[in-house]
Amino acid sequence: MSNYDVSLGTNQNVVLNVLRDAGLRYVVCAGIMGNIEAESKFNTAWSGDQGSVGICQWREGRKNNLVNFANAIGGSVTDINVQAAFIIEELTGARFGNTYKDFSASYFDEIAKAVNVKKAVDIVTALYERAQNYSTWSDVVDACNTSSWMTIDRYSTDANTYNGRFYIDAPKRRGYADAYFELIV
Repeated sequence: MSNYDVSLGTNQNVVLNVLRDAGLRYVVCAGIMGNIEAESKFNTAWSGDQGSVGICQWREGRKNNLVNFANAIGGSVTDINVQAAFIIEELTGARFGNTYKDFSASYFDEIAKAVNVKKAVDIVTALYERAQNYSTWSDVVDACNTSSWMTIDRYSTDANTYNGRFYIDAPKRRGYADAYFELIV
């Protein structure tokens, strides 16, 4: 049983249904949802840290693409249905071809074939979220020792199973993903 508290409110159910409709298995849905919980707690607000917005804390070009996508489908950028659909659009380009597809994030096939929750959440963290990371544990320690806001407990000594790097908030991302998996299966 996970120590992370999650629930299936309206926003979580919308995202889960969109992910399932795209053909993703529960293990992968949990990996994506764990990242979203760690990033925004499924808050669709148009404000966030360092100019990030929405459930996935999109920034810069991806934020602009979300605006354009919302306009193209006649929806609001803060609507959970729009943001959930945008995740799939970024990953696959299913509706608009390459218009909104983020080629840095478009590893749908890689994410879809994850064999367990930990692998799924780690692939999403590395390829879709692209969270702050370091190549060695020593680099993590050095960065935390010189930072006013980073702390060592935000990292896991257990490297990312996809690429061996150390990502910020990996313990939370993994914990939330496990909790969502327990809830949705």
